[in-house]
Amino acid sequence: MRPYSAVVAALLFGAAHANSEMVEVAPFHAFLDLTDDTFHDFIEDKALAVVYFHAPWCLQCRNYYEEYSRTAGLLDELEIDIPLVAVDGSQNRKLVDEFQIHRYPTIQIFRHGQGNLYHGPRYYHKMQTYLQNKMVSNITAISSEDELALFRDKQNEMPTAVYFGTHDDDDSYKKFDDMCLALSETLSCGKADFVSEYGSGGILLKPTKWKSKSDEMAVEIEGSTPLAMAAFVDSNRLPLVSVRSAYTDRYLKATTRPIVTMLYNLDFEADPKGTNYFANRLRRVAKGFAGRATFLIEDGNEKSYRQYGLQVLYLLCH
Repeated sequence: MRPYSAVVAALLFGAAHANSEMVEVAPFHAFLDLTDDTFHDFIEDKALAVVYFHAPWCLQCRNYYEEYSRTAGLLDELEIDIPLVAVDGSQNRKLVDEFQIHRYPTIQIFRHGQGNLYHGPRYYHKMQTYLQNKMVSNITAISSEDELALFRDKQNEMPTAVYFGTHDDDDSYKKFDDMCLALSETLSCGKADFVSEYGSGGILLKPTKWKSKSDEMAVEIEGSTPLAMAAFVDSNRLPLVSVRSAYTDRYLKATTRPIVTMLYNLDFEADPKGTNYFANRLRRVAKGFAGRATFLIEDGNEKSYRQYGLQVLYLLCH
C-alpha cells in the first residue's frame, strides 16, 4: 500500500465497519506503483490499463485512494484483467511532463501505450462496470450512405473513423478495431459493408461543420499497428482550423502540441460568414504547421485555457 493508504484506511474503517451488515464493500487492493523507469515496459503491451497520477501532499488524492483501491480489488475479485496502477508525480517528473499532468489526482486510460483522460465515474462499483464495458469496442454498424450521413451528423463537431468494405476475419479490420479501442474516449467509430466514395479500409472523416477548400475532409488512416494508426488519427483528427467546443476542450487536455487560438468578438453561430472570414486568415498560417500544431478560433477569454496549464499563442482580432 502507499504510505498514506494506511492512514486513509484507518480513518475510514469505522464507517465501513458500521455499515458492513447493510452494504457489501469491496476489499482494499495494493496496486502496482510505476516509475519513470518501469512505466513504458509495463503499459505498452496492455490492451487496457488505468493509471492514477497522485502526489503525497495532495489531500484529494488521499481521499480518493479508497475508491481507486476498492475498484482494483473488485476487478481482481471478478477476474477482470484490467490493471489499475499508480504513479507518484512528485517522484516521476519525466512521466508528468510526458503526459502533461497539471493537477492531482489525474486518471488516464491507456490502450497499448496510448493514453487518454478518464471521464467516467469514480465510485468503485460504477467505475468497475464502466471499465469492463471499455474492454469491448463500440463500433456502430452502418448499412447505407444515408446512415453514414446521420452517423456523422450525430457526432456534430467530432471526427469519425469508418471501416468500409468486408471486415470478417480481416487483419486490417482487427487493427482498426484495436485503434478504436485505444481512442474510445475521443473518437467515434463505425463499420460499413459497402465501399463509399472515400474508398475502402479505415477512413478518418473530419467534422464537416467548419470545412473549407483547403481541408482534406476524408483521409485514409495510415499505420502498420493500432498504435501507429492512433497516432495518425491524433495528428489529423481536426480540420486546419476548428472552433473551440466541448469536444476540442476534451482533446486539449490530452494533446502535447502547441495551440494557436484566434480570439474575436463575433457570434460564430449567428454570423458564420464573418467567422469564416477570420478562419480563412488563420488557415493561411495553419497550412505551414499541419499536423504539428492545433489552430482554434474562439469568442472567449484567454483565462479559460489556464486550467490546462498550456502555453498558448493568442491572435487578438476585433
